[in-house]
Amino acid sequence: MNYDVYDRPAGTVSMENPARFTWMPRDEKDHSYRILVRRNGEICHEYSNIPYNFYTPESVMEPGDYTYEVFDETGILVSEKAFSVHSNATVTPLKGREGRYESIGAHPRIWLNQEDIPVLQERVRGDLKEQWEAFLKSGVDPWIHVQMKPEPLPYPGNKRIIPIWRQMYTDCQEALYAVKHNAVAWRVTGESIHLETAKRWLLALAGWDVEGPTARTYNDEAAFRVTTALAWGYDWLCEELTQEEKAKVREALLLRGRELFSYVRDQISIHIKLLDSHGVRSLSMTLVPAALALFGEEQEAEEWLNYTIEYFFCIFSPWGGEDGGWAEGPTYWQSGMSFFAEAISLIRKATGLDVFKRPFFTNTGDFILNTYCQDTRFMGFGDMSDLGDYPGLKAGYTMRILSAATSSPNRREYAWYYEQAKKRGRGTEKLFYNYGWWNFDFDELFFHMLYEPVEPKAPDEGRKVKWFRDIGWVTIHTHMAEEENHLAFQFKASPYGSVSHSHGDQNAFVLHAFGEPLVIQSGYYIGFWSSMHTQWRRHTKSKNAVLIDGTGQFAKLRQNTEAEKMNGSAKTQFDQLIAANGRIVECREKEGYVSVIGDATPAFQKTVPYLLKNQRQVLFVGNRFFVIIDEIELAQAGKVEWMLHGLYPFEIGADCVSLTGRKAGMKVIFANTKMNFTQSNVFEGVNPDEYEGLGKQWHLCGETVEKKMKHKIVAVLYPYALGKEEELSLEWRDGGQMEVRLGEEGFWVEV
Repeated sequence: MNYDVYDRPAGTVSMENPARFTWMPRDEKDHSYRILVRRNGEICHEYSNIPYNFYTPESVMEPGDYTYEVFDETGILVSEKAFSVHSNATVTPLKGREGRYESIGAHPRIWLNQEDIPVLQERVRGDLKEQWEAFLKSGVDPWIHVQMKPEPLPYPGNKRIIPIWRQMYTDCQEALYAVKHNAVAWRVTGESIHLETAKRWLLALAGWDVEGPTARTYNDEAAFRVTTALAWGYDWLCEELTQEEKAKVREALLLRGRELFSYVRDQISIHIKLLDSHGVRSLSMTLVPAALALFGEEQEAEEWLNYTIEYFFCIFSPWGGEDGGWAEGPTYWQSGMSFFAEAISLIRKATGLDVFKRPFFTNTGDFILNTYCQDTRFMGFGDMSDLGDYPGLKAGYTMRILSAATSSPNRREYAWYYEQAKKRGRGTEKLFYNYGWWNFDFDELFFHMLYEPVEPKAPDEGRKVKWFRDIGWVTIHTHMAEEENHLAFQFKASPYGSVSHSHGDQNAFVLHAFGEPLVIQSGYYIGFWSSMHTQWRRHTKSKNAVLIDGTGQFAKLRQNTEAEKMNGSAKTQFDQLIAANGRIVECREKEGYVSVIGDATPAFQKTVPYLLKNQRQVLFVGNRFFVIIDEIELAQAGKVEWMLHGLYPFEIGADCVSLTGRKAGMKVIFANTKMNFTQSNVFEGVNPDEYEGLGKQWHLCGETVEKKMKHKIVAVLYPYALGKEEELSLEWRDGGQMEVRLGEEGFWVEV
């Protein structure tokens, strides 16, 4: 993958019909593009008056081989290139702009329409009565007699401080709840108190300074919430606002939406420079409701909607591909995909356009099913906002939408995941990563008014291996539906490198087994730009990977502008961060074992220029133990540090280490290399205030005794449930064969 958009579908076989077209524009000016598609040398499709450098045709193509060219007003932009459309490609055309929005009617248009209100009124007295009462209690009543908080103040010294930033956007989320939920309650009950409450909060928000502390340039999370509240309030209360009130709200919504659209399209240009997490999320979280609210009244709103829908149908997701992966990791899938699933539901309801049919959306539930299992903790890679808790409750609600909205063959397992999430997540509703983002009682109404539940089915008991080729993650599971027997392993060597919310963790792994985290991604994601983030978690020393002469992979962040510092973002160094990548060389499954090979050599090229090779092979043998083989080649003699992290102290022996938890333990034997072991429970370089009250973690470092130009480290890792440990022993045979014995059973491993 590229950070920049590239000429697509050059040289590929498209699994979507019609094929999607993207290309690098000549410059940043506005252009009108034309695409010519040929078959057997004859023009068979011509697409004209294309406003952006991405396009989804509105009619399907016959399967087979084609060529295409792209032109702008000055001439040819993409010379003739070949591509194919697969005979089994998913049919996903996009209706052209003319007539695209014929089904959008009067207010409301966000979520429900005029005809749906009586249906909701009837259902809250019947099958949705319990959900409605819970919604009133948690999402409506708390705001009726509450004095609205004043407009947020700037940061002290205009420097972003994480607790203030979080409180600011949480206050704005409460304002969103007050407006949105009371507006819905007014439409359903007709009780004036809900109308009065929603209007009071809405008009106050409309009076906030659009260039002040809740502007996107200052705190984009706050801006997203204020703009979304204005959109829902304007849409659902439109008939109850005076002309003066409508003008006030519409002006505030228009200015905020215009500024956000200009930022996304013109400043950061997410259709050219793809990997801006907040920019991409702003489309679904904010621009979709804003555009629907203003549709037909402000011409700009239709352009917002066109850009967003066309982006969803063509470029999305820049964080993964047809396999459904999400390179930023499962918690950023949770925040990103939750808003996308909602926005796509709104689009489908309002326009009839169904983005859920695209392969990414069909498959992306598999990513969460395999990487964010409901009975695991400290798993996954990248920034994880759950602080080591069990997976977020919202992931389950989004999986339920995917179970009902997509044709995934695993949709019943997605529904099972939702059930598990609800059981496990009770009591977490008020935690910052839930309360400041979602109200689950509204989610119940949202789902049941748009979808029919799917009958759940637990995953099969056997071994399950999943390779997300698009992002370079591999997962291995056994007994996925049985917590006490579940073994979950994840490995990563990703083309996304350490860009954005990814880390310097190529060829790293994590392991959760028999109800307990054993090998963890260490540290806590306190927030972007915390010292824990910049000095520990982003760096290889915090991962279960190797260091070369004490040095890890390139993962350094830098901010260049004041806006970046206030927002907490980092737009610079993307090219270097994404170049520090890895790749999965092999993922092979046989009856007796699984073999995964990752290459992390490019990840070290900036930090350790004398590294020639860094490959790691992981063998999962007999569904019982792992053999980890690291091969490192250097242009000059050096040492290798083999890192391992856990929640408990390691017991260190001559050639082995072990860890004992409350439910499970593990033993690691180094089969061929002498190591000097040290361990620490200190987060090096991190402000202790940031992790006060959070659990300790231990960091093991096994350093090779000798400096060499070639290292081959073979380690056997055996996890077990407490009380069921078997004796582990190794013996070498001629020809590089190693016999691993567990109790009375022997396994031969080629090294």
